[in-house]
Amino acid sequence: MLRCLYLLLVMSCGWLETGFALPSRVIFVRGAEPIEHGLGLSLKGKERAEAFVPFFLGREFLQDFGPPATIIAHRPSQKEPSRSYIDAVTPLANALGIKVDTQFGHTEYEAMVNYVRDFEDFDGKTILISWDNDDLALMVALFGVKPKPLPWPEQAYDRLWIIDFQQQGKARFKNLPQRLLYGDSFM
Repeated sequence: MLRCLYLLLVMSCGWLETGFALPSRVIFVRGAEPIEHGLGLSLKGKERAEAFVPFFLGREFLQDFGPPATIIAHRPSQKEPSRSYIDAVTPLANALGIKVDTQFGHTEYEAMVNYVRDFEDFDGKTILISWDNDDLALMVALFGVKPKPLPWPEQAYDRLWIIDFQQQGKARFKNLPQRLLYGDSFM
């Protein structure tokens, strides 16, 4: 037993010294505006979803680490049945020729964060996450952002939270306006 613990300690120290798989950038969106009493996107939400394509593929400040290597959205559940998180990023996924990853449920954000941090194929890449606003501040904190940001405002769909990882995995956080549609915030 002691030998196993020693081996585990040695292996973990080596992991800390050599680094680990980590994306260069993680971008969060809160999906897009849903239908008021439904599970899909409203007209404005559909416009935002379509506007994500040129936004993510054409904005220079988002191209530092290339376009999203994967797009993750939580799958619908009984508690959170809306598809707006998936529908908001589907046009972008189609333009990139990838499928929206929906392997994680609404409450499985901790497992999703671990997956993004540890999956070697994401090392040095950009990852886009579309999730419910209630969990975004917690997810950002799980990625190592300190201090944890204030919760994502309930009625805001026009923000972009970006985490850039520097040397030794230190996280730098930005909260930016999307400026995609009429009425979006500019600050």
